[in-house]
Amino acid sequence: GGLLRPAGAPVAGWGGGVPVLPDSEAAAWLVADAETGNVLAAYDAHVPLPPASTIKLLTALAVLPAIDPDQSYTASEDNGRVEGSRVGMVPGQTYSLADLKHGLFLASGNDAAHGLAELVGGLPECIELMSAEAARLGALDTHAVTPHGLDEPGQVSSAYDLALFGRAVLADADLAEIAQARTYD
Repeated sequence: GGLLRPAGAPVAGWGGGVPVLPDSEAAAWLVADAETGNVLAAYDAHVPLPPASTIKLLTALAVLPAIDPDQSYTASEDNGRVEGSRVGMVPGQTYSLADLKHGLFLASGNDAAHGLAELVGGLPECIELMSAEAARLGALDTHAVTPHGLDEPGQVSSAYDLALFGRAVLADADLAEIAQARTYD
């Protein structure tokens, strides 16, 4: 609610004042109950900041329902050129949707995010799906520009919105299982 709008001061959602919190250098943060979504404490929860790889949670939530679970993906030359963290997809190699999902979550693979975007028709279609999913979840501080989170002008999210994405991932049994996996061959 309105308590989360003011910038620059911690707030507590239970109305009892702000508890003693450890020092943090984080520009913004939010602690919420994963089951109810109730905000327990927050600092600058709606300040728009570059989301980096955390935007991949939204990517998964938005694009995976639009892809046939039996569909495979043959990596393009573009996968090999994606910057940042990568799974190491090889152009011409075929990958299952399970491979892409695990690559997205376990290795924070920017190339896996790119592959998922290609599976839904390309970057514009992927961003449209991400924007619609953000709106559906009430993530009004988020503006997606890429499926992988590399810094791009205008790409922002907030601690509040990232908590919404995290909660939605945990509520999805398949995604929660992948997010909890420690290894994948």
